Amino acid sequence: MAHPLFTVVRVARLKRLLPWAVAALVFLLSFFGYLSKAPPWAVSAPEGTRTNQVLVVRNNLVQIALAADLYFQHHPDQATVGAVDLQRWLPGGLDLTPVAGERYDALVIQKASRTLKLTLADGTTVEWTGRPRSGRNDE
Repeated sequence: MAHPLFTVVRVARLKRLLPWAVAALVFLLSFFGYLSKAPPWAVSAPEGTRTNQVLVVRNNLVQIALAADLYFQHHPDQATVGAVDLQRWLPGGLDLTPVAGERYDALVIQKASRTLKLTLADGTTVEWTGRPRSGRNDE
């Protein structure tokens, strides 16, 4: 049986590695197209078209939601977090480069909300709805 001190050290090390592991998972899933509504084998619109821009923005919202889940697990006392704060908190940050005139600096994520909405420069609203963020490790 392992000494309790070593068990605590292992758990603490895992908690430090968790943000890196989530960032790597988000990168891999977004790289292979699993975080967009369109399946990865679907024919995508040419670069720079409206459909592609909406998919990129929706993918960014999914990345923000995943980072917010992780943030709320580490900060259960917080009720909201801004997208800019998530970029600073997550190791490696989030690549939230605007592609259609959207502004991520005004986006605030609430723990109790399931939906993230962002308005593009032309007035189009892009929305992503996921599971509610609990802020607890057991869900």
